[in-house]
Amino acid sequence: QAPFSAKDLDDFEAAAEAAGTGDRYCRFRLRRGRTFHCDFNRSRYYPLLHAFRAALHILQILVGLPDIDFLLHTDEFFGIGPSKNNALNISVPVLVQARPE
Repeated sequence: QAPFSAKDLDDFEAAAEAAGTGDRYCRFRLRRGRTFHCDFNRSRYYPLLHAFRAALHILQILVGLPDIDFLLHTDEFFGIGPSKNNALNISVPVLVQARPE
């Protein structure tokens, strides 16, 4: 399967904003050693996003990173477990690759 294009991610972001769920995702863009990202203040997990950005900065200095775009899920998932019948009712912040549908 082909990787997502910048247009795919632009379309996904626009659709999420239109649906009122734009604050659930944070897009990071790495370009020529610079990091561009969403408004961290839209997420309740802004300290984690700041830490993630700092980690990217360190990796960029140590090993260099390619130009890439990716999304982080910045909301919560409920009911983590192997099935709905015995799931734990806890919430955890997650950092996952978002795939537009």
